[in-house]
Amino acid sequence: MEVFLRVLEKDYSYYRFFTKLCDGEYTTGELNNFIERLFKIGESYLNHRYSRIKNLVNSNQDTLEEIAIEAIAPLFKNANYNNHFNIVDDIRNWNPPINSENESLFFLNKIISNRMEQHISRMLRESDPFFSRILDSVNYLIRTGGYKKVSYLGKVHITEPKNSNINWIVITDDEFYKIPTYLFYESKILLKSLFYFIKTETQYFPAIPLNELIFRLKHINLSDYLSSDYVNDISDKIEISEILNIALSYTEKKLKSSYLDNGKLTIEEYESFKCALKTLAADLGDGGVNPCLYKYLAPYISGLTKEEYQKKYHNILEYLLKQLKSKIAKELR
Repeated sequence: MEVFLRVLEKDYSYYRFFTKLCDGEYTTGELNNFIERLFKIGESYLNHRYSRIKNLVNSNQDTLEEIAIEAIAPLFKNANYNNHFNIVDDIRNWNPPINSENESLFFLNKIISNRMEQHISRMLRESDPFFSRILDSVNYLIRTGGYKKVSYLGKVHITEPKNSNINWIVITDDEFYKIPTYLFYESKILLKSLFYFIKTETQYFPAIPLNELIFRLKHINLSDYLSSDYVNDISDKIEISEILNIALSYTEKKLKSSYLDNGKLTIEEYESFKCALKTLAADLGDGGVNPCLYKYLAPYISGLTKEEYQKKYHNILEYLLKQLKSKIAKELR
């Protein structure tokens, strides 16, 4: 059973509550207790995966608990005009049917890890336009190559069509990052090359961790990574640095027209914001914007306090960051 399921208490029967939930014979207290347990499981799962989502927590200023709640909450929305929760349909439609406590735990393992991974991917898409673009490219390769996406041990993995049931140890994050860099450059044979390497050079099951693949592609070389297009050729390369420069130039023009030309900022403040934007763009290219935007401006305005920053400059810098992200996303499209 998964690491994050260790938070489950032995004296509580999820299978027994599943029966009550499906029959509608539960009390409000029992339901709240069940939901709270799922939130704790979700938070434990995120702790287990924290090394990969810490930038999300920072950039969104959400706690792991808040992210877990956001991810699991849709399970308790009413399902298609029926007078029951979505999770009830999930329980009833699970195949094979849930008939024991162990099967209930297996179900929770799958449904919670899937909800977490979907939510993390959505947050990554929204916070990092480069991640979104690479994910689209990899999904294109998966779709056109007939590969499968399988959730295993709390992660989404890519598998070959004939090996979609993972039944052996999968590659660890550390070992995945040791795969030779040159295998990641030929986009058309990327997945084929990685599967061949894992099967011939390691003892792991041929499965590629999806998010780790995207992070690896992004950080191998900031000037080269996959791009998808409306045509079937996905091998085109795009320059991250070029896109960052375009977006930075666009945002600096916004800064000038909206704040300097209108007298809302002095020339000294304007130059300070330009410096802060360059640092923000560099960090965004690396996927790690600091949630405390004050730290980007403080080095360029002598004696700037956090209180003064919040009062005079925070809304401006937050707006400019949104413009920067938006322009990057537009250029990637």
